[in-house]
Amino acid sequence: MATTDSRMLRDQTGELLPHQDWDQVWSKYVPYYIPFLTAVSLNLIPGYFRASNIGLNNDVDTTSVPEDAWEQGGLFNWISTPVQCQIRSTSTNDTAAGTGCRTIGLSLLDSNLAPAAFDSRGGPGTTLLAMNGTNPVQLPFLIGGSNGLAAMTAGSLETNDGDIILEDTVGGIVRGIIKAGQGFAHQAPYTVPTGYMLIIPQLLLSVNKPNGANAQFVRVSTYFKGSGTAAARLTLPLSASSSVPYPHQVDPPIMLPEKFRFAMRITEVAADNAVITAAWNGALRLIASP
Repeated sequence: MATTDSRMLRDQTGELLPHQDWDQVWSKYVPYYIPFLTAVSLNLIPGYFRASNIGLNNDVDTTSVPEDAWEQGGLFNWISTPVQCQIRSTSTNDTAAGTGCRTIGLSLLDSNLAPAAFDSRGGPGTTLLAMNGTNPVQLPFLIGGSNGLAAMTAGSLETNDGDIILEDTVGGIVRGIIKAGQGFAHQAPYTVPTGYMLIIPQLLLSVNKPNGANAQFVRVSTYFKGSGTAAARLTLPLSASSSVPYPHQVDPPIMLPEKFRFAMRITEVAADNAVITAAWNGALRLIASP
């Protein structure tokens, strides 16, 4: 913001400007404020890239906690050793020329946890694969992490007809899932790519299913774990009920180094069959060339 003094509020003769002229002076010397995340999204801040995930768990019981915010349910299946994975659908309509999802985009990390693809700005990008219905399509490389997937193109159904599943080629461990008709993996767990720092100033927690006359209650904690044998930590326990969503502004923001795992972990619910949304919004800061 530019510094102003009384000379800026006077005309050439030294007389004070009328009040209605002050706004014009202010607009000239003080640029309009743009929120940080908006500026990042508009590519106005070099070296910063938008990052966010929306997690959804459709069925959490009092005895099943802890669970993570992703549609497969249970705890997220982190990748500890690089693994060969495949993508498949539960519907034959999700194929390259089908009525369902035709191509899928995956936010993947390679064996070194670096982004497996880059966008036009040099930030983490998307790996594209053509669907082949219920027939598995092998990923072209081993992966060390999966930060989400989304339907990119589709036929007349406009989105995926069946569940689209990212899983280990051997063993079938699920690493990501798009439920039928959603077109997007509702997955909050995230691995910070090599060469980046993750900045999270905004969290959202919502209970989507009321429990009769009583408000449903949920508690979620932020989950952190470094690479290798680093200990996991459950911090920042947040609570909400079905009566109102809870947006949480973090100032200063949560800041995570490269290769750290982050998740919104559901640790307590008041009643069975709780449906919970837990999301975060932030940015990646480039700290080195991956």
